[in-house]
Amino acid sequence: ASGWITAMSSALLVAGLVASCGGRAAMTCAPGAEPPSQGESRVPMELVPSLVQAGTVASLSVQPVPDFDSSAQLIGSVSYWQCWTGSEWMDTHVLERTPGGSYRTAPLDPVTPPTIEAVAYPLPEVFTIEIPDVRTGTYRIRDYVQISPDVSVEGFVMVEVGGG
Repeated sequence: ASGWITAMSSALLVAGLVASCGGRAAMTCAPGAEPPSQGESRVPMELVPSLVQAGTVASLSVQPVPDFDSSAQLIGSVSYWQCWTGSEWMDTHVLERTPGGSYRTAPLDPVTPPTIEAVAYPLPEVFTIEIPDVRTGTYRIRDYVQISPDVSVEGFVMVEVGGG
């Protein structure tokens, strides 16, 4: 089982970094642009508090994906902070976390992706995350839950960043 966890950790990390950094350097966030309604995330996620300030910490709760065996579901050591470009969601920061409470937020650089330890954690879990230094507005946090070696499910939680 630990070999599967290590393999899934590496797969989650590589897939996330490739999706986050691949060929998107020219895109920028659209300040004030209202993103479309997102519907419901396939991964149950909650951010507490729901209205946050840039540079503060919050708790990110991630629950098992319904309709799958919850005992085998894993989540990686990072989430992705996203902004709305006016036409799509774009990853701008990587949010590293551990169940023990340590955290770090780093801007994504398409030229030099961050080095992140490939670790996976069983669900459910609550992580402490740091809100990036961003403008007031609507953002979202994107995450992946690994269901099995060949199945992952993407989820998100919407985030409102208020003025200081």
